[in-house]
Amino acid sequence: MEARTLWHVSYVRQLADDCSNHLVDPREIVAWDEQFLENIKNSADKIAAKIVDASRKRIELAGVVEAYQQAKEARRVLDYGDQIRLASEIAADPRVVADFLSRYRFALLDEYQDTNIAQARMLKRLMPDGYPVMAVGDPDQNIYAWRGASLHNLLAFPEQFVQGDGSKARILPLEVNFRSGARILSLANELIDHVSPQRRAADKVLRHFPDLGDGAVAVGLWPDQSAEAAGIAEEIARTHAAGTTPWREIAILCRKKRLFGPLVEELRARDIAFEVIGLGGLLKMPEVIDLVSLLRVLEDPMRNVALARLLRGPRWRIGHRDLALIARRAAEKNRSLKEQLGDLDAPGDVIFSLAEAVAAADEVEGLSDEARARLTRFNAMLTELRAQSHLPLPELAQRALNMIGIVAELDASPSNAAPAARHNLANFLDRIAAFQPLEGEPTLGALIEWLDAIEEADEEIEAAQPTDEDSVKLMTIHQAKGLEFDLVVVPGLARGRRSQIFPDISRTWNAYTSPQHIPTDLRGDAEVFPRFMGNLSQYTDELKVRQEEEERRLFYVVVTRARKRLVCTAAHWYYPSGMFEALTEPLGPSEYWREVRDFGDVEVIVESDAPEENPLIERRAQRAQVWPLAAKRDPDPLFPDGIAATVEQARARTTPDESLFPPIEPAPPARPRALNVTSIVTYAQCPKKFYWSVIRPLPRQSSRAARIGTVVHSWIEQEGKGQGTLIEPEDFEERGPELDQATMTRLKEAFRKTRFSGVPPMMAERPISLVVGNHIVQGRMDAVFERPEGGWEIVDWKSGRGPEEEGAERWQLDLYALAAQEIWGKKPDELTVTFVYLGDETERSYAARSAGEIRAELDGALTAIAAGKFEATPGPQCRFCDFKRDCAEGRAWLAANAP
Repeated sequence: MEARTLWHVSYVRQLADDCSNHLVDPREIVAWDEQFLENIKNSADKIAAKIVDASRKRIELAGVVEAYQQAKEARRVLDYGDQIRLASEIAADPRVVADFLSRYRFALLDEYQDTNIAQARMLKRLMPDGYPVMAVGDPDQNIYAWRGASLHNLLAFPEQFVQGDGSKARILPLEVNFRSGARILSLANELIDHVSPQRRAADKVLRHFPDLGDGAVAVGLWPDQSAEAAGIAEEIARTHAAGTTPWREIAILCRKKRLFGPLVEELRARDIAFEVIGLGGLLKMPEVIDLVSLLRVLEDPMRNVALARLLRGPRWRIGHRDLALIARRAAEKNRSLKEQLGDLDAPGDVIFSLAEAVAAADEVEGLSDEARARLTRFNAMLTELRAQSHLPLPELAQRALNMIGIVAELDASPSNAAPAARHNLANFLDRIAAFQPLEGEPTLGALIEWLDAIEEADEEIEAAQPTDEDSVKLMTIHQAKGLEFDLVVVPGLARGRRSQIFPDISRTWNAYTSPQHIPTDLRGDAEVFPRFMGNLSQYTDELKVRQEEEERRLFYVVVTRARKRLVCTAAHWYYPSGMFEALTEPLGPSEYWREVRDFGDVEVIVESDAPEENPLIERRAQRAQVWPLAAKRDPDPLFPDGIAATVEQARARTTPDESLFPPIEPAPPARPRALNVTSIVTYAQCPKKFYWSVIRPLPRQSSRAARIGTVVHSWIEQEGKGQGTLIEPEDFEERGPELDQATMTRLKEAFRKTRFSGVPPMMAERPISLVVGNHIVQGRMDAVFERPEGGWEIVDWKSGRGPEEEGAERWQLDLYALAAQEIWGKKPDELTVTFVYLGDETERSYAARSAGEIRAELDGALTAIAAGKFEATPGPQCRFCDFKRDCAEGRAWLAANAP
């Protein structure tokens, strides 16, 4: 195979998914392709070279898929396909079937058209002939074939799930639509009638519920994509202004994410609140693009496009002339380096990146003074941020966001679109916080790879749901399945000779030429596919007909999302979908747009003729001339030096009248009414650390020790319960390279050496809750054992080593002893409290103090917290504090006590 690339990674994943979806072993693929190549070796038929090449590649890919499956098993991880495949295998066990039948008298299968072959086989194995089962589905809404869904399952249901007497399952039509107006439903019926009757429900026609009224359908055709987006925004603003349709009942449903950009621009220009659904869409938003660009440059200085985006953007506003001089400097350095190094043995080019030229801006001749000053500030910002690249990803992203100033701009903006932009950023930061790679720590490099993969994907990788915010919803059609809106706008019904938006059959896959797909003969639904008879061109045409049907089903779905009004739009000219596509050929309205246009009683918003020249080229030229915009507006005659300078000058000339502006006492920060045991111990260690942990929490460094402690506690809990689990205690393995097996084995062995090993506790991981004054103190006791002489021993497991002497940690045991006395009525002499340190295999036991003594100290701490006493108490604990960088007292103590 040719050089391995990210494309081949996606090929392996696709082939692995196909194997899971159709319950095919990779070795079956190898056997099929080897036999196929043997059969055609001496064949007189002309078999295209690409078919032979695809079979050879698939043989190699199948070997990689097998290794991939073995690697997942070794790491004990599953993907979605594995879950379905394994569930189907489990369902083949007669004991599982008997248990299922004894527990469930009948089954209802919803959205059955979206199931894959493996799911259908699993269900059939569980439900023998005659079992009461009902499947609900619509063959006209089968739009997830790209995810493995097979329409064959729904169409073949009557033959697969027969009744007790052997007759076919009955078909009960559910044709009354309770969502859309009559005109919208009539259009949907007419559109889907183009699909072959053999591949949809026979005689199925949606019928209208009279109370819903007629509904309305409209079309619009504009000269170019920007004009189309502006027309859509005007239509939405007009509908909302009528007062009957809130923003949340309006949706723009796009076939492709490439349509988002101009739509967002026009919605914002009209101050329309909107929400972008899905991470793929978020990555098209300007505010998110700026943040991602900075993160990309931070991770890889060679990301020239991302760097240019930052420099040309609203924060730095480096003009085209100055940026061209910097780029020329980088190009000259590249040529110079190649001349100096001469021919290299290793392939590849010498790269002097744009970032290096920016860093050496002082050496670039001809730069404007303003550009040089801005680049100096930009370099300082980038240097400062690189020094913080070790921070956890959420904190790093937040600091990057603060540095480029987007949030401050949005907070100051009076625009109705600003809240949506802030929501986009908050949503994106939440995705970063939730990001977790399969192995290892969530690094910046792993995050960027993940974002790149999502951005390049044709469809949304992640599921997403719109919020209840009163905002227009902008999303892809696939994400809108199951949703409904009063007004639905469907843009981009355009198709040209070289480029397609909707319908799009450019990605029609052919298993005979696509090595990432299993051979059609091995598919569980092979019977519904055309047979390959040796003529590749004819076979490809037959597959394109099927792809046309898939696109038409998608159009049917989007049409039936509308309750009251459906607007279908198109343009003649569109922006290119990639850097290698030119703006030299129009697309024009597709057959879908024309079918809607020719449908009876349709409102035509506008129907423009096709311009001979591309208007978008001139539009781009005009924008390039005025960008970047001036950093300052024209001088205001009332405030020639700016408002801020005028205010400062007035202050300098005027003695302030303090009586007019009495001092305002700052409101004290809210004191927590509910505290956990850990926070109480933290306050005892250092009130300032408590402040930064609870009152005004700062981001904390991810702790390897904490993760190890969590895993060890879980393992001990399972060990102590002594009851069966899916994962046996001795097989309990942790995830991630930082939790190395050697460390975990050592800690497990240390536990097994303790006197508590093999002794079932009376209680394990027992939650407690105490009321102390106006506060609630909550915690969780690791384990409680019965003492030989009677009474209890409360034990807390520690995965680290014991300290030289107990300090504030004792508070943890004291609070547990207080709970035992006040909740369970134990006396102090009936209690022993113990720390077990697995790190050095030691334990320390103490007699419990009385409830009155513990409460007196606890009341004192809670009173101090309520009074806002958060002074630092530096000491040895500062060496391990997450906040030492921000604590002057802690740094001073560390400096004075440096070894």
